[in-house]
Amino acid sequence: MGQLKSNETNITVNNNECLIDASEQLGVNFGCQNGTCGACLTIVTDGMDRLTPLSENESQFGLDDNERLMCQCKIQDGDVTIDV
Repeated sequence: MGQLKSNETNITVNNNECLIDASEQLGVNFGCQNGTCGACLTIVTDGMDRLTPLSENESQFGLDDNERLMCQCKIQDGDVTIDV
């Protein structure tokens, strides 16, 4: 289990659970929810190494080292902090 954090809000997330619901609660906007629109592009300020590897769709976006699409990643274990 891990925590998805933003500002002073923490949401508990099961390991390998999609982050869409938790991210939405923290204020991330979503569009397609399948990694093609980029609406959920989010800066990860801590815990990038605790997320699953980039999906094929994310790889095509040319993301910076601290960016992820929240619809495409999962927490493997531990806490992750995002900037919304």
